[in-house]
Amino acid sequence: MTRHTRDFLLLLAALLAFSCGKGNESPYSKGLAMLGKDNAAAENSFLMAIAANDHRTEACLEYADLCSEQPEKTTLAIFYYRQYLNAASDDENKNAVQQKLAALEKRLATRLNQQIGDAALDENSLRIKMLEQHTLRQKQWIDELSTENLKLRRQLSEAQKQTEK
Repeated sequence: MTRHTRDFLLLLAALLAFSCGKGNESPYSKGLAMLGKDNAAAENSFLMAIAANDHRTEACLEYADLCSEQPEKTTLAIFYYRQYLNAASDDENKNAVQQKLAALEKRLATRLNQQIGDAALDENSLRIKMLEQHTLRQKQWIDELSTENLKLRRQLSEAQKQTEK
């Protein structure tokens, strides 16, 4: 099961639980209460709050903050920071969020460039290995031809000696 599928199923289960009326506390409040104690549960609560439109703007910010701490969730953090910036009108956090967003985008670009560079190095390494193998085959072929040439010269020399006699 992919990470996205798992996240979707968790969100769906959380929405179902929320819609069935389990607990009177809003998902956003639950998420705030869980921050620092159980960040995975807090993430789920913030996702439920976003889906339920419960303090959506603030939930986007909180969820993005949690995702930004995990390198594998950088793209989610970027997405939800952008969601926050699009929804926030005149929030005092807007400049700080824009700076966080810029830093995350730079980190993501660096990581992607490094992966592309690593892939290019792997491709170059593969080419080098192929060339080395090709060179080794050519050397073996040259050795075989040299040996065969030497044999043929000896045979020719012996044949010439026999015809002279």
